[in-house]
Formats: sequence, C-alpha cells, structure tokens
Amino acid sequence: QVQSALFCLSFPARLEYLSQTAAQRATSWKDREISLRCQDLLDSEPTFQALKESKVAARCLRNVLSYYHKLQGTSAPLREPDYLLPVPLLQAILDTAPPSVSESADSLSALLVEEFLTFMKLQPWLPKFCTSQDPNGTSILEEVASLLEEMDRDLTRFLANMCMQPEEGHKEALLRGVRHMLQPVLSILFVGYLSLDTVLYIWDQIILGLERPSFNCLPAFATVFILLLRDQLLKCQTMAELELTLKAQGQALSVQEFQDMIGKHFFDELYKALQGDSHDSLPIHDPTQAFPPWSYRDSRIAAPPRTRPEDRRRMREERELLKRQYEERMKEEERLQRVREEELKRQQEILLLQNLEAARRKFETQKLHLEEQLLQERQFRFETETKAEEQISRLQAEIDRLREWKMVIVSHPTVTPNKHFNQQISS
Repeated sequence: QVQSALFCLSFPARLEYLSQTAAQRATSWKDREISLRCQDLLDSEPTFQALKESKVAARCLRNVLSYYHKLQGTSAPLREPDYLLPVPLLQAILDTAPPSVSESADSLSALLVEEFLTFMKLQPWLPKFCTSQDPNGTSILEEVASLLEEMDRDLTRFLANMCMQPEEGHKEALLRGVRHMLQPVLSILFVGYLSLDTVLYIWDQIILGLERPSFNCLPAFATVFILLLRDQLLKCQTMAELELTLKAQGQALSVQEFQDMIGKHFFDELYKALQGDSHDSLPIHDPTQAFPPWSYRDSRIAAPPRTRPEDRRRMREERELLKRQYEERMKEEERLQRVREEELKRQQEILLLQNLEAARRKFETQKLHLEEQLLQERQFRFETETKAEEQISRLQAEIDRLREWKMVIVSHPTVTPNKHFNQQISS
C-alpha cells in the first residue's frame, strides 16, 4: 500500500478538485446515477464488506467518480472498471489516514481524487482489454499460457480440451481458454476477484516496477492466480463454471499464498528485471601508484614516492567518510525541502478548505434567506386569500338580503321598500 500511495500522489490534482468543489463545479450531471451505483456496489460486492460499515465510503466514492465523469466531458456513463478501480485506493486511505481525515468525507475525497486520477493516467501502460486486438494484452495472455504450459501440463491439457474447437491446435485452444478466464480479471486488475489486501499487494508490485520497462510482473501474478486455484478448476465442466470458480474461490486467497508462489517460481527472474542494467562497478585503481614505463631519457628523474597501504587505506576511509557526510547533508536538505513543501501544501489545502467552508456557509445562508422569503410569501398569500373569502361572504350575504327584499316587494305591494329594508337591516 505504501508504493501505491507514494507513486499516485499528485498535489495539483487535489488543488484543482478543491477549487472546483469550492466553486460548486465538481459534480457530474449523472451524479444521482453514480451515487446509487456506488452504494449498490458497496452493498453487493463481497470483497467490499469492510467498506460497507464505513459512514463516509459511499459518499467519498460518489464524489470522486462524479468529478471524474465530469472531467471526461462525455454523455456516456462510467464503465464498470471506473467504479471498481478506486475502491482499493479508498481502502488503503482509510487504513492509513488519521481519524481526523478518515471521518471527513471532504478530506477523503480530495486525497482519493489525487491518487485515483494519477492512477488512471497509468492506463496507457496498464493492459487494456476492451478489445481482443490489444497487442499488449495479447502478449500478457500468451506469456501466461506459456508459463502454465511449463509449470502444469495437466492443467493446460484440461483447459485446452475444454476450449478446443474442430481443427484447432492445443496452443490456440489453450490461449483462447486463458483469454476467456483472465480477460475479465486483468481488465479490473483483480478487483472483486481477490480480497482488497491481496489486490493492494499486487498493485504495489506493479507500481514498484513502472520505471523499469523490462519489469512486468502481471503475467507472473496471473499465472499464480490460476495455479492457486488449480484443484477447484479441475472440477469444472464448462467455461462458465471456470469463471464462477475464479470469482468465488479467489476471494479466499491470501497475500502469503501469493508471496510463497512468487518467491518459489518467479522471484529471481523478477528481481533481475527490476534491477535492469544496474551491475557492480569494476574496481578502481589508484592512478598515483602506477609508474610510467622506463626510458633512458627519464632515468635520472626520481620515482614518485610510494605510500604505504595503511596510509592509502586511511585516506580512502577519510574520503568515504567525507562522502557519507556529504550524502547525509544532502539527504537532510532534501528532507527539510520536502517538509517545507508539505507544509506549504498543507497550508494551501487548509486555505482551500476554508474557502470551501465559506462558500458552503454562504450557500446555506442564501438558502435560509430564500426559504424565509418563501414562507413570508405563503403567509401573505394566505392572509390575502382569507380577506378575499371574507369579503366574498359579505357580498354574498348582501345579495341574499336583496333577493329576499325583492320577493317581499312582489308578494306585498303595500310594503314600502324603505320600511322593509330597515326591518331587514335591523334583523
């Protein structure tokens, strides 16, 4: 987890995210859909059960993926790998972050954005299996098939026979079977097929060798993944059962099992590939102790003085001591420089968080003001409607009295209007 965290740090990405969040422009228009998918993923995926109990995991994942989708600038929904790949990074952050950070969804989101966006930039190097014509992916699968052929012929014969089609050779059938099993696994880098701790262990080894083009441990880990489930795979009858076995049984595999298999079968080769072109330097001879070839012309010149081995050893030790002291000073200066940079980054982040909090408070204040205005408008409307209804009632009563007066006039012509009207008024 240390290698993944260190390699995936990109402070400008975090600053940009905090700036967009403060300006309320860090949300995708599909935020609701992304939120529901994140919650469903944490609830349904067995390997994510540790995150299910977290109060901020789903919200943090939604914040990051919504921002990531907004950066894509496309109307297409996020792919399944986009939802799965940030989960191990989130788990690593929750495991290592202090309580003040792990309980804050905003701080976790900023840190996860920093690591996830950097990790996704590695995708040109990481194998893409969106199409079967990807040359990098095909080479990895071919290497896995070759390794399986060398290490377990019974298993490869079983897989080839299960996938073999008419007029197809053993090698082609084996490669097709390996592709059918591992293409879904490698497209999401084992997420969902192994526990999160095991996934992070594999990711650390991958990231450790990114600066060495000759180092590629992915075929070794894919081969070990198949070999560790050998007994369960041999009991399968169809390719569908093979896929289900990898998904169900792989979650029980531990980091120690992978380490044992890698150490037994692949360590030497991977170590050499990781070292690259580095090698021990040739011994350095002291040029002051080499004599020029003798010549008659120079025979009268005194030979340079020789130094004793003890003196040369003492001077060499002094030079080494000075060199170590110089390296220690340089390391200390680098450490102090990193401390200063981290302090500057922390202050910038605090400032952005303060701006974010100020923007949030301003938004809440405006919201409360608008709600108060709405309430006053509703009260005013209610009072106006009440007065109008009372006035309508009075007018209706007056109309009824006038109608009664008219009926009295018609039925009793002798009754004067003023007298009858006065009686109606008095009653």
